[in-house]
Amino acid sequence: MIVRRVAFPQEPFALRVGFAWTMTVEDGGPLEDALILGDHGQVEAVGPWRELRGRIHSEVADFRGVALAPGLVNAHCHLELSHLGHGLTLGEGFLPWIRSLVPHLRETLRPEALQTALGQMLDCGTAFVADITGRNCEAVAAALDSAGLGYWQFMEVFGFSSQSYAGSAVICERTQSDAALRHAATAGHAPYSTHPDFLRQAKQWSRVHGRPFSIHLAEPEGEAELLNSGGGALAEFYRRAGILPHDFQPPVLSSVVYADSLGLLDASTLAVHCVHVDEVDIGLLHERAANVCLCPRSNARMAVGRAPWEALCAAGVNICLGTDGLTSNADLDLWNELRFFREGLLNSLDLAQALALVTCNPACALGIAEEYGSIAPGRWAVFSVLPEDVAAWPVLKRRAPRRRALH
Repeated sequence: MIVRRVAFPQEPFALRVGFAWTMTVEDGGPLEDALILGDHGQVEAVGPWRELRGRIHSEVADFRGVALAPGLVNAHCHLELSHLGHGLTLGEGFLPWIRSLVPHLRETLRPEALQTALGQMLDCGTAFVADITGRNCEAVAAALDSAGLGYWQFMEVFGFSSQSYAGSAVICERTQSDAALRHAATAGHAPYSTHPDFLRQAKQWSRVHGRPFSIHLAEPEGEAELLNSGGGALAEFYRRAGILPHDFQPPVLSSVVYADSLGLLDASTLAVHCVHVDEVDIGLLHERAANVCLCPRSNARMAVGRAPWEALCAAGVNICLGTDGLTSNADLDLWNELRFFREGLLNSLDLAQALALVTCNPACALGIAEEYGSIAPGRWAVFSVLPEDVAAWPVLKRRAPRRRALH
C-alpha cells in the first residue's frame, strides 16, 4: 500500500523531502531538497536541506523520492451517513436521490462503515475535515479523535417547526462541554428547508464563538422554483414530508441573494455546492468575501448539474473542494476529487493552483490557517504525499522560489 499520509504526533522529527509544497505566500513553487523539523506534533522550521541540516537532533526520515504537501483539508462531508451509501438512486437528479435516502435516515450508524470512511480520508493524506452532523455527534467525534483527524463538527439546523430536530436550543445543548465546544460549529441545511430564524440564530452562534458557518446553497435543480414561487416538485416533496409549511411564503429571491438578506454571507461562511448560481449571485459571493466549497463528483453522480467553476474562479471567490458523503460519492479521496475537477475544468490549472483547492484555500475558509493548510512553523505536522500523476502536473513559474528557511 502506498503511504499518502505522514504524521508526527509528539516526538522530535526531521523529514528530508525531494519537493516540499509549503503553500505559503513566500513560495512561488516547491522547495527542492527540503528539510522539515519539528516537535510536539508541530512544524518548527522548513527550508533547504543545506541550510537547516545543522539543526538536526533526531533520525532523518528520508522522503527524497516524493513531493510533499500539507495535510489535505476536506471542506464538506457527511460522515454520519457513511453506512447509507448503497442502493440509492443516482444519476437521475436530486429528488430521486433524496426520496431513496430518506427512508434510511433513522438506521443506526454502523461503526465499521464509519471506520471505512475515515480510512479513505487517512489513506489520501487528509488532516482536517469539515463534517456535517445531526444525529450521531458523539460517535463521529469519538471516531475522529481516535483517527487523529482535526475537524469541525457543523451542527446543522433544519426544518421550520419549533419542534424541529435542530432548533437553536439543540446547538446549545450539544456544546456545553469544553471538549464538544472545541470542535463545534454551526450550519444551516439550506434556505429552502430551514426557518430563516433558525438560520440567523445558527449564524449568530458562529459569530459569537468565532467559528465558521456552512450552508448548502443552490444545489437541487428545483431550489430556484421553490424560493421564487413556493411551488414545484421539490416544494411538493418537502410539504408531503411535513417539513415545508403549506403557508410558506417564498422570498422571491435566488438562494444566494436570500441567504445574504438573512445576513448569512461573510468571510466566515462556507457556501457548499453553488451549482445553480448566476453572475449576480457570484458577484455577491465575492463582494461578501464568502467562500465556496465545490463537490464536483457528488454533483455529477447525482446529476444535479455542474457549478460554474470557471466563473467562480474568475470572480476571485475563494474556492475549495469537498467530497460530500458516501451517499453521493464513490469515496472520500480528495486526490480523486481534485483529478475530476481539473479534468473537467475548461481553463488550465497548474499544480500550485490545484493544491490550493485542498490545502490553504479550505484552511482559510474554515478559519484554521494558523494550524493547517501550509507547511510552516506552528502548523500541525501532518503531510500528504502527492500521487505521481498529480506531482507531474505543470507548474507555472510566477516568481523565484524562496530559498530562506522559515523558523
